[in-house]
Amino acid sequence: MQANRPQGTPNEFELRGSASEYFGIWIVNLLLSLITFGIYSAWAKVRTKKYFYQNTYVAGRSFDYHATGLQILFGRIIVVAGIVIYSVLGAIPIVNLVMILGLIFVIPYLLVRSLRFQARVSSWSNVRFDFQGTWGSAAANYFLYPIIAALTLYTTWPFVTRSVQRFHVNGHKFGATAMSFDSPIGPF
Repeated sequence: MQANRPQGTPNEFELRGSASEYFGIWIVNLLLSLITFGIYSAWAKVRTKKYFYQNTYVAGRSFDYHATGLQILFGRIIVVAGIVIYSVLGAIPIVNLVMILGLIFVIPYLLVRSLRFQARVSSWSNVRFDFQGTWGSAAANYFLYPIIAALTLYTTWPFVTRSVQRFHVNGHKFGATAMSFDSPIGPF
């Protein structure tokens, strides 16, 4: 069906799901999450993402989501444990200062790990995505460049926005093929 399409012509995304089908998933997810005091919400997230991924088509092929509820739950438990530890140890002023400074290093690391996880559990036409961005690039894009923009009274903010887009897109791969993004500054 797409064979007569000229090379380089973009394909449109098509959502083939229905509101009634999604409502059924949503209501079951909500009820089970309430009954289990939120524990089921990790599986609910997976069911919702699977529904949207598997009903989103490009060039006649759908996406898929491969994470499990247990993986999502485990990640959430780690975050909650980190918040509890931060709250308890944050009562000590010097420890609180050290932990705040430590977050400057931890946040870019967690961002890269999150992007990598989301990419690796996603596929299109049975080909997995990947994310190869680095901690240093994340730190520059989310800490250093915004500080520089603030020093210029945000006149350089379009450059920051473009750099963040480059970080996200250029860090991703589709199978063995690296993705690429570049744009003039005008649209930003």
